[in-house]
Order: sequence, then structure tokens, then C-alpha cells
Amino acid sequence: MRFLVPIFLTFLFLIGCRNDQYLPDNCFEQKVLPILVNKCGNSGCHNPTDKKEGYDFTNYEGVMQAIKPNQINSSELWLQIKFGKMPPKNSLALTDKEKLTIKSWIQFGAKNTSCSNINLCDTNKTFFYSDIKNILDSHCTGCHNRNNTSGGWNLDNYDDVKASVNSGHLIGAIDWLPGYSKMPLFAPKIPNCEILTIKKWIHDGMPQ
Repeated sequence: MRFLVPIFLTFLFLIGCRNDQYLPDNCFEQKVLPILVNKCGNSGCHNPTDKKEGYDFTNYEGVMQAIKPNQINSSELWLQIKFGKMPPKNSLALTDKEKLTIKSWIQFGAKNTSCSNINLCDTNKTFFYSDIKNILDSHCTGCHNRNNTSGGWNLDNYDDVKASVNSGHLIGAIDWLPGYSKMPLFAPKIPNCEILTIKKWIHDGMPQ
């Protein structure tokens, strides 16, 4: 009987974890930080200016104030996400994929890693819903969405993005051109490959 107890406990552990997934290749700089800046670092929240509840989630050092590496359920950041307290209900919610990305990063040690060369730059993909929207969702729509049109711009749908392009504001902001506010706010410039992809999409006539 004493041999059956550890086997039974192991079985229960496996049952409890069977649906858990981890993504060990999550790089902080390119995959985790953009999510936190976009969804948690906007105006009035966790950024260098506002520092809501004392947290700044726009850099590694600030994020680590709410993280215990390898300890999901002891990390304040994850607990706030897990119980639906962050982002707040009036803000754009984290997707399931974004939650998994953050969770996996913590589980694998919450390291300050960079993986800028993991993907080749392919600017041949120039469709809005399959490519451009993904870029904007990663960097911009936390502040620029139908519920929070920061600066008067909504970037979560084709028509409004097209209007932003035609006005010159989209490229001016993401390419950090003189006379435009640098976007994303409180974050590094969008990777050059993604800017080139957006420019190629515009050059091709902005197909949906």
C-alpha cells in the first residue's frame, strides 16, 4: 500500500497539469515586454509617469518587482492577471495567447532575454487581417481601441487604420518622424521589419 500512495499522488499531479502548456522560447524583449507595455503600461497605469500601485511595467527591472522567477502563484503580476484584475475591465483584455506567453516566461525563470533574430524579415505578407493587425495588436491597440481612442485614433479595425495611414499619423508615429509623437508610448521603437511590413502593405494599396 505504501508504494501505491506516491503513484496515486503523481497521477493526481499529472491530471491537474494535463492542460497546462508552456512556451520555453519566450524572449522577454520581443515577446513579453510588448504585451505588458501595450496592455498594462498605458496612461494612468503601470508606466514611468503614473506608476500605479508603485509598478512600472515598461522595463525589465520594473516588471521584476512583481515577479518571482519560476513561481507562478507567488508572482503578483500573474495573480492579478489570473484573477481578472489586470488589465482592468474598462481596458483591452489580454488574449489567451498573451496570458500563456507571460505565464510561460515566469515559469521558465523570467529571464531578461532577447531573440531579435528568431524570425527572418518577410515583407511579402501585406494583408491587414492576417499580418498588419497582428503587429498593431502587439504594440498599439492597448491605447488605441474602440473603448480608448488615445489621441483620437482607433487602430483595432481596418477602416480606422486606413484613415490613420491616409492622414500620415500612423507612419509618422511608429517611424518616429519629426513632428509626431513617438509610438508606442513608454516603449522601444517597433522593430524595423514590422515597420517595413506596414510600409509595404501601404505601398500595395492596403489590401484587407
